Amino acid sequence: MNLSPGVVNATVAAMKFGYTQGKKEQIAVQFCVKTEEMPEFISAYLYFGDNSIEHTEKALTAMGWDFKANGWAIDEMVQMQPLTGNEVRLVLENDTYEGVTRLKVKWINPIGGDILSDEGTESDLTKFAALLKAKMGGAKKAKSALPAKKKEKMILDDDDVPF
Repeated sequence: MNLSPGVVNATVAAMKFGYTQGKKEQIAVQFCVKTEEMPEFISAYLYFGDNSIEHTEKALTAMGWDFKANGWAIDEMVQMQPLTGNEVRLVLENDTYEGVTRLKVKWINPIGGDILSDEGTESDLTKFAALLKAKMGGAKKAKSALPAKKKEKMILDDDDVPF
């Protein structure tokens, strides 16, 4: 395997339902990562315990599962494989367990989409900037370090036309 720790784009290749060694329900999701040589595959395991169900919900949402439209119809999702081919961004990390280090999927994130779940308005930004200036001791208006936008008049004449 040529994959290494870091962030990679991948597509959902397959999903299977099964059990952990402790007989707890899980879903294994296989991802395909396109590399220069050939595609590589890595699996993530999603669990449904009290401490992990929120993480599983976020991961499935990142893969494209719409809980409002589909609810927790996990059986249909695994049987019909509607997420196959959907793109995600994986965070890969080395994990050592019982003395063996393996690469594992740490996080499953959506590609693109909204950066923030609650985006502020221009008015909010202006208020925040004033608050920040007051907190940081810069309450009086400072000259911007950014260059001013120049308004240039475009003059077209026949001398600049290449034909």
